[in-house]
Amino acid sequence: MTFRNILSVALVSTAMLCACTNDTEDSSANNEYVNSVRVSVDSFKDETPATRTNHVLTSTGIDIKWVEGDALGIYPVGGDQVKFPLSSGSTSETASFDGGAWKMRSGHQYAAYYPFSVDNYTTPQTAIPVVYTGQTMNGNNPTAHLSTYDYLACPASTPDAKGAIDLQLKHLGAILRLQLKMPNADSYSKVVLENNGTNYGFVEKGSYDLTAATPAVIATTKSSTYTINLTNVSTTTSNKTITIYAMVAPTKTNDLTITVYSTDGLHNYVVRHVEGKDFQAGGAYTITADLAAGGREYVDLGLPSGTLWATCNLGANNPEDYGFYYAWGETNTKSTFEWGNYALANGSNKQLTKYNDDSYFGVVDGKEELELVDDAAYANWGSDWCMPTSKQIKELVNSSYTTTETTTLNGVYGLKITSKRSGFVGKYIFLPATGYRIGSTLNGFAKSWYYWSTTIYKEGLVYNLYYDGSRAKLATSSRQLGQSIRPVRIDKAKR
Repeated sequence: MTFRNILSVALVSTAMLCACTNDTEDSSANNEYVNSVRVSVDSFKDETPATRTNHVLTSTGIDIKWVEGDALGIYPVGGDQVKFPLSSGSTSETASFDGGAWKMRSGHQYAAYYPFSVDNYTTPQTAIPVVYTGQTMNGNNPTAHLSTYDYLACPASTPDAKGAIDLQLKHLGAILRLQLKMPNADSYSKVVLENNGTNYGFVEKGSYDLTAATPAVIATTKSSTYTINLTNVSTTTSNKTITIYAMVAPTKTNDLTITVYSTDGLHNYVVRHVEGKDFQAGGAYTITADLAAGGREYVDLGLPSGTLWATCNLGANNPEDYGFYYAWGETNTKSTFEWGNYALANGSNKQLTKYNDDSYFGVVDGKEELELVDDAAYANWGSDWCMPTSKQIKELVNSSYTTTETTTLNGVYGLKITSKRSGFVGKYIFLPATGYRIGSTLNGFAKSWYYWSTTIYKEGLVYNLYYDGSRAKLATSSRQLGQSIRPVRIDKAKR
């Protein structure tokens, strides 16, 4: 079975099942054999109506198409299951399924499920397994992968007096559609949803009882996270939205964190506090999020300048994560930091090509502040973020406004900077002790702090945040070194 388009309805599918009873079944007064069975599939009901403004639905919705290799599992009440493979109707909404020499008989009850699995020959009707892990989407906005996880069930039904039977298949799961606005042109390897509520989780594995009046998924394994693997999914400079589909078991989510991992592992994007959904069987749900900038977390410490500090380092997903290291003025991370591979010099500190006011050290341009084109935070997180200036760092560590202390967060050693400002007391940011990189060596890791500013000092040196063991302060470093970056919300009036 395949899916075509998205998101509204699964068209009714008709399947013809040729059948006769087992020899072990009792004869009855009405011994008419059933030779036609109508199988229909309920529509996926979307949570919101179709509109042109939010593009929740396409004009034609979801169509279900039967494909070569499809098969139904048929359980006679009190007997073993039988496979009914597709005999005709591939690629259409209407198909025929043939049970071969095995036939149904009017007056008896039969239950059906999809997709058929040979492993279920030894599985009782009361515990047919379902698995929702391992879903992989190939390309942006496809739906073909959903069919593997679209478990359908019909409880026991009885042919009528004329020998006809209608098996009404019900969807046991729900469709999840993610519409994510990304900050950059990039390619992606997976999306991870994390449910931050303590009482809810995503179903990984479970089962359902086909003998129940209304079969439903019963979870055996749940997790606070849910992963959708991606192949050939990317954004461009002109189209930075990705649309992702997954099939999920009925569950309730509330406060979600969505993380999108880049294929190269260098740019992972996160958005927190996304409203969850109550996923119900047969429903289709859309979650939208902007990971381009505004979706990232920040803290208002009540500082006089109004500067809003990010809660995580550039390249990190959590406050205690170390993130990536950057040479000053470079927008991509790397593994070796030296003058020979520094982007804004020709091999040495005396051949600077930008941001210099002394001809002894190279090309003179008199620039004292990093431009946005060379700002790693702006390049990786989007137009609402940038690296802090030296003034913003100096304000952050001003003892009139904040207190600083070394502590641990989730086992990671770092610096906690807490606001003293009225109305903001207790709010803080945590800076893990990331050290710095020179060449391919990591120095001072878990012991010291070096965080870049945008401001030039002189002679190839740049201001940074440094902690000397007793207090945080403004210091300087040579700009080819690899150091951490803690972004701030951009002040468009000044930048």
